[in-house]
Amino acid sequence: MSERKYRIGYIDDDPSEIRSFKRFAKKDFEIIAYDLNENTTLESLFETIVESGVSALVIDYDLKDKELVSFNGDEVADKINEELHDFPVIILTAYEEEALDYVEDPNIVYEKERMGDEKQTLLKRIKIKIDSYYRKLASSEKELLGLVEKNDKKGLSAWEEDRMVELDNFLERSVSRKDKIPDIWKRPAGLEKLNELVCKADELLKEIKKQDA
Repeated sequence: MSERKYRIGYIDDDPSEIRSFKRFAKKDFEIIAYDLNENTTLESLFETIVESGVSALVIDYDLKDKELVSFNGDEVADKINEELHDFPVIILTAYEEEALDYVEDPNIVYEKERMGDEKQTLLKRIKIKIDSYYRKLASSEKELLGLVEKNDKKGLSAWEEDRMVELDNFLERSVSRKDKIPDIWKRPAGLEKLNELVCKADELLKEIKKQDA
């Protein structure tokens, strides 16, 4: 297991559960708990998670229990998966069978009752998820930089162009999908087309200025 002490986010609507989890995991992780109240939306919670710079999320499934928010843990997990590709998430629940009906990946669901007897198993699972995530990011970045360097020297094959777009998309989604550049402009041909359009627009503006003079 890695010796690095990662920062992880914990989401629960019950303060006693937050305190319990902090005691449970404080020796292995730095825990960031998020405040849930009547004004918390799925979007505002996501923004807070991103700003907190955590390496993984542990989410209680039944967030609607105290009627503070209008979404459950599976919806938070879906939002994370939509915005941050492959980001490590664990859902804790006392209602495992119910939770399994609402998640795409059953491996992220962990029953709360098992935390006492299988504490180290859960903590190890979280660390493995984080380590695997960072290895994938590093590997993807290295491969992408290699393709960019090759493209600058001698160009890429069609398969390599597709792979470069795929890697760029993954790395971009790992941060956020907002302001995403359309895939076509990431290809060498697309970039050339974009440059041509910029040049033509510049020439057109010059012609208009001449006519107005």
